[in-house]
Amino acid sequence: MTENEIIEIISKDTERFELKDDLVRARYGHSFPIKIGEPLQPEEVPEVLYHGTTREALSSILKEGLKPMRRRYVHLSLTVDRALQVARRKKGPYVVLRIRARELAKRGYDIYRPSELTFLVGEVPPDYIEGYDTV
Repeated sequence: MTENEIIEIISKDTERFELKDDLVRARYGHSFPIKIGEPLQPEEVPEVLYHGTTREALSSILKEGLKPMRRRYVHLSLTVDRALQVARRKKGPYVVLRIRARELAKRGYDIYRPSELTFLVGEVPPDYIEGYDTV
């Protein structure tokens, strides 16, 4: 693969990757720590954010909340469509959870916004899961 081909791929996926100092990097940490910026103030956090997952994981999530698993953060999406797109990386059927994100931030949970459609939080306790839609 050529350097130009890599740059073209990255330029088409500005949500996940960026070029920095002539290096390719993920815009936010998946499994290792990187600085992702300052947490948002509660008033900067949307009232509701979304998390796409599988129906198989639903009962555990409703009991225990969302945890980062093998990642550094729980990924939340600005839109239902984006959450569903993320969920489809796994084998379905799928559900999209509605998360009371602003309330979560007001309770002291740090929420970051590394890109236009993605928000990150360390965890989401089950009390902040407002409901879900099966898709």
